[in-house]
Amino acid sequence: MRILRFLFIILVATSVLSSCSKYAKLEKVTDSEVLLEAANEYYENEEYRKAAELYERILPAIGGSSQAEDVSFKVGMANYLVGNYILADYHFRRFHENYGRSPRAEEAFYLQAYSLYKEAPISSLDATNTREAIATMQNFLNRFPSTEKREEATKIIDELQVRLETKAYDIAKLYWDLSEGLFAQSYLEASLVTFENFERDFPDSDYREELGYLKVEAQFRIAQNSIESKKEERLYKAIGYYEDFLNYYPGSKYSAQAQKVYEQCLTELSKISKSNT
Repeated sequence: MRILRFLFIILVATSVLSSCSKYAKLEKVTDSEVLLEAANEYYENEEYRKAAELYERILPAIGGSSQAEDVSFKVGMANYLVGNYILADYHFRRFHENYGRSPRAEEAFYLQAYSLYKEAPISSLDATNTREAIATMQNFLNRFPSTEKREEATKIIDELQVRLETKAYDIAKLYWDLSEGLFAQSYLEASLVTFENFERDFPDSDYREELGYLKVEAQFRIAQNSIESKKEERLYKAIGYYEDFLNYYPGSKYSAQAQKVYEQCLTELSKISKSNT
């Protein structure tokens, strides 16, 4: 049994070394036909990383030939299958742009969008790739409205929208939390901007109610910390936010807190009125 196991290990090691040696020899090969044959062989044997590297070398040499379309698709697929989504995105995009009438254009477009989706970070990180993934997936649906991937693509767009929504909410709450410390006025003003941006960008969000109340409180606190010449105007602005909040959420769980802020606004305005008489 030990001898058989030893022989098996030797056989596997010899096979691996032979494969590596064969691939290493291709580094000096310049004949695109030889490289293409080797790349296709690696692709068929599911050695996609090696296939991708060879296809990358071949593409510039065969551009415009009858083989270019197949290689252009396979280099995207090979990179996709090994998880190199940045290169997969690049090659699939070039494919459906260059071969828009190809039977594989729809698949390439979808896989480009899906590669961006796989590259899109979690909500706490930069959202640039997330926005690009949403836009590309939506463009895919616009380009192929009858696609069988419609349901899947729509679910991905919804998931990515939730990521953006969560990130926007986290940023808004971060500024709000920071307003309790140093530089309170600056953070209050920043939080107010993020609250308003959130309302504009995510009008149907479940977070909108909470941030709508916090907008009232933020504006009141800004007014409180303002110079006398601006305090009255800012208090009335807080009251306007309160009235908007009541119109949107008449039975809100934040109603009592919002009412309290509203009454504080009236108290402050009464003081200003008395001081002016």
